[in-house]
Amino acid sequence: MLDVQNLTICPICREPLILGAEKNAYSCLNNHYFDVARQGYINLLTSNQKKSKLPGDSKDMVAARRLFLQNGHYKKISEKLNALIIADFLRSRLGPYAILDLGCGEGYYTGRLMADADRTASENSDPSQADYHDPVNYYGIDISKEAVKWASSDNKRAIWIVGTNYHLPLKNASFDCIFSVFSPVLWSECIRILKQKGLFVRILPGTRHLIEIRDIIYPKTILNEDAGKSEPPNGLQHLETEKIEYTIDLNQNELLELVQMTPHYWKTSQTDKNALKEFSALNVTVSMLIFIYQKS
Repeated sequence: MLDVQNLTICPICREPLILGAEKNAYSCLNNHYFDVARQGYINLLTSNQKKSKLPGDSKDMVAARRLFLQNGHYKKISEKLNALIIADFLRSRLGPYAILDLGCGEGYYTGRLMADADRTASENSDPSQADYHDPVNYYGIDISKEAVKWASSDNKRAIWIVGTNYHLPLKNASFDCIFSVFSPVLWSECIRILKQKGLFVRILPGTRHLIEIRDIIYPKTILNEDAGKSEPPNGLQHLETEKIEYTIDLNQNELLELVQMTPHYWKTSQTDKNALKEFSALNVTVSMLIFIYQKS
């Protein structure tokens, strides 16, 4: 498996982690041990960081999201994200480049980023840029063990971690780029692990995201201002905000999969969710805001 000791730290004492001789566990100098799972991920979520027995997305939610994303409905979001990150790498290529998928889920966005990076490398005729994906280190972290199991089973090139975004088990100033798609973040932790001039790309839903579904499952739809407009704290510079909006045609199964992978699944009654079953198909708005920051 991939050696994660370079950028990971013990979630208990914050000392560097070292891979054992048998390569099935990591430990720190204070003898805190963390097993490597059969699928290849490392679980750095401590018991006091859990708010439930199985925190994060459930097996059913992960399976629903996996099916929905594989159908390509958020492909445009992935393509825009990849273009931003690959451009940043090509601008700042001075050595190994580390990327963190914050709230990685089952690894959809990291997997597509790898594929685009590989394709860009193969199409690049400049020898100095050839095979540029080799020095890129991909990391993904999520509090859901079920999600990380899928990610690590599908993708052996990335380093997958079960952990919390609020206490990242990662070294200070160790990442060139962080990206987060719909995931909660703690600004201070993002600033801590980013290198100077490091890039942070955060994607959040816009006001009209899934508006057609929300109109069906809620008695009254409340349109808030576009999310995430507040400026970040000192330490991050807001470079720009981009908006992507388009519509997708969903059949009944896809509608149910989409609701199951979102917070709406927990906010509505079963009766309200069943209202979607009256629709054999629906045209749905996808609206995303892409916030681009740099560590100052």
